[in-house]
Amino acid sequence: MLDSTQPQDRNKIHGTPISVLICTRNRPDDIILVMPNIMSQDYPNYEVIIVDQSTDDVSEERIKADYGTDPRLRYIRPGTVGLSIARNQALAEARHEICAFTDDDVEVPLDWLSKIERAFATYPETDVLFAPVLVPKDQRQRKDLHFACLPFEEARVLNKGELFGMGANMALRKSFFAKVGQFDAFLGAGAPLPGSDEHDWLYRAHLIDGVIRLDPTNAIEHRAPRTAEQWLRLNYLVAFGDAAFAVKHLRCGDLKMLILILHRLAYMGARTLVKFIRRRYWYCDSVYFKRYWLGIWGGRKYRIDRATRLFICAK
Repeated sequence: MLDSTQPQDRNKIHGTPISVLICTRNRPDDIILVMPNIMSQDYPNYEVIIVDQSTDDVSEERIKADYGTDPRLRYIRPGTVGLSIARNQALAEARHEICAFTDDDVEVPLDWLSKIERAFATYPETDVLFAPVLVPKDQRQRKDLHFACLPFEEARVLNKGELFGMGANMALRKSFFAKVGQFDAFLGAGAPLPGSDEHDWLYRAHLIDGVIRLDPTNAIEHRAPRTAEQWLRLNYLVAFGDAAFAVKHLRCGDLKMLILILHRLAYMGARTLVKFIRRRYWYCDSVYFKRYWLGIWGGRKYRIDRATRLFICAK
C-alpha cells in the first residue's frame, strides 16, 4: 500500500479536478451498470467524458435519460472505430491534468478517484498510475468462465521497459501523454492490428523515462466474463497485436525487440510442447504461438513514422 510516511505536497494536487474517461461501443447493458458508482464518487471535483463509438443510439439514450442533466457529464459520438482512437479523442477532450481511464464493463469503488488523487499527491513524480483489475467476488468460483484481469499486491515503480498494467484502471497526466504521443490507432480493439495498444504506449513512455507506478490499494472489478471460445478468440487478438507491436519497434531500429520476439516464441513454443506432452490443455497456448507468427508478418504491412514510432498507413 502507499506509504503514508513518504513526503507529501498535497497543496499542489489536493482538490485538483480529475477527468474520468470511458470509451464504449455497443454495450448499453454494461455501461448503464458502470455509471452509478462513477457518478457517485466521493471526490468533490471531476468530469466524466464518454466517447461512444456505437453503431446505434441505445447507450446514449440510456445514459442521457439518467444523467443527461448532470453538468459533469460530456457525451461524445465521434463516428470513429477503434479503442486507441477513442482514447486519443477522450484525452483531447479532457479539461484536467489528471485523467483516469476505466472501461464500460467494470465496477469501481466509490473512493476510486480519492485514491487516485492521493497516489499522485503522495508521489508527485508519478506520470502514470496503474491499479489492480480483479475478477468479481461473486464469480471467482466459476470454472467455466474467463476474465481479463491483473491482480498484484506490491506497490512499486516499474523497471524501465517493463510492460505491466491494464487500461481499465489507469490514470495519467495529460501533459505527460502529450510528451509520449498518442495511442497507436493501428493497434488495439477495432484496429487493423488488434492488440497491445496499451503496451505499445507504455513502452514509448519508458523511452522518455516516465515514472510508472503500481498502486495495489485501488482495485476495480472487471465484469466481462468470456466463454472458452471467446477467451480463445481474445488470445488470438492479443498474440497478433503483441507481435505487431514488437515488430514495429524493431523496424525503428530497437534491437531490444528482437530479443523480446525470440524470447516470446521460444517460451510459448516450449510451453505448448510441454503441455501437449503432459496431456494438459494446450490449445490456447498453441493458438497464441501460431498467431504470434502471423502478427510478425502483420506488423510489416504498414508504414511507420520513426520519429513518433506510430504506424501511419499501409505500404
